[in-house]
Amino acid sequence: MDSSEEWPSCINTSRGLQNLYVAKDKLTVKYVGQGTGTKDVGCVQANLCVPRQELAFYFEVTVKDAGERGRICIGLSDARFPQGRLPGYG
Repeated sequence: MDSSEEWPSCINTSRGLQNLYVAKDKLTVKYVGQGTGTKDVGCVQANLCVPRQELAFYFEVTVKDAGERGRICIGLSDARFPQGRLPGYG
């Protein structure tokens, strides 16, 4: 790893996070919205992007509760991605 590049280490809370509760550790998130439509979503991003020099990058997500409808999207996006959409969703 290039020593000038830092790795993502927590959730970016500088953007307005809709329908979400982020714990003080900035690693735990709870969806608190109604989940009534495709625009009633919660989306988080990491504090830093994946280092460009890495050939492979690994991250883990643990889903503790999928909710009543069980609709969850997990993916990668850039900083321009709108917070009101699900990653990878049309």
